[in-house]
Amino acid sequence: DLRASGGGVFFPEGSGGGPAAGTLIGLANGANKLVEDLAVGDVLRGLDTANPETVVAAVQAITDVPCFTLTTHTNKSLTLSSDHTLQAGAGARIPVIDIVPNDSVDTEIGQEYILSKTFAGLLTVYHIPLSRNKFHLGGGIWCG
Repeated sequence: DLRASGGGVFFPEGSGGGPAAGTLIGLANGANKLVEDLAVGDVLRGLDTANPETVVAAVQAITDVPCFTLTTHTNKSLTLSSDHTLQAGAGARIPVIDIVPNDSVDTEIGQEYILSKTFAGLLTVYHIPLSRNKFHLGGGIWCG
């Protein structure tokens, strides 16, 4: 059962899953950086643009994690661990495992609906320890 504790994958205390390798993460300066290349001190674009997120500890790779690829109706695509959450408006967080097509999520250009959700397999994901409200921009979609 993929719902139970990330599919039986052990997430170190205080961590959890995250975006899959190859995901472009939005930086506060408008550039993007691959999640696997993030480092302590990198400043990420956050929901509160006046107070961006900062990577506060080493980005941790976690292998063999059940992941899903979500695609919005404008073709934004993001692959995340099943336990990771997306911003769904008014501060709501929805775990990826619970998202279904037609659910709305927040993106860099506003609300979009999920067109498709497919199982991507057991992948390497990256836990990103952040400074503030924990939301970052991955593939144009707000997640955290």
